[in-house]
Amino acid sequence: MRLHPNKIPAAFALGLGLLACHHRAWAVPQTLAGAAPDSATAQALAVGQDQPKLQLGLGFPDLRLRVNLSGPVDAEAKVALSQGMQAYGARLYCRVFQGGPLGLRLGAEAGYLSFHDVDTLSGNGGYGELFLGAEYRFLKRWNALVDYGLAKIDVNAQGQSLAQQQWVLNTALYYTLF
Repeated sequence: MRLHPNKIPAAFALGLGLLACHHRAWAVPQTLAGAAPDSATAQALAVGQDQPKLQLGLGFPDLRLRVNLSGPVDAEAKVALSQGMQAYGARLYCRVFQGGPLGLRLGAEAGYLSFHDVDTLSGNGGYGELFLGAEYRFLKRWNALVDYGLAKIDVNAQGQSLAQQQWVLNTALYYTLF
């Protein structure tokens, strides 16, 4: 069986997602890095208290609010407002690997688009995306995220419909509220 080249990244992401959900999340114990954690750190790792519960994010060009649902799973709401354009989306993340401050994220996003007088066009539509990303925690309350994925975008404008696949690079900076 031969996969179409456009379907290979989606098939890879789906396979990785199934593997991650089966094993929940992989973690590299701090003791493997050569330093034994102190008792407070060991207890936090054991009960998952080191994971942020609520984060506020600033992406380009959007605002985000991310909450930890359970274990390695996070949900996020995001909004992007620009001159004549609006986008509202929701993301679901799974932490598939965590090694110290660096983590690997797999996720999906879906959302709604609306635009008015953009290049003389007005309309609306929706999008969906599968992505793979990396997140780095620095300082105590700050995280930086970069992810890359394939999005399908469907829009309608003046009675015309257009569907397109697009590779999307997302970046965001998060502040942990608690």
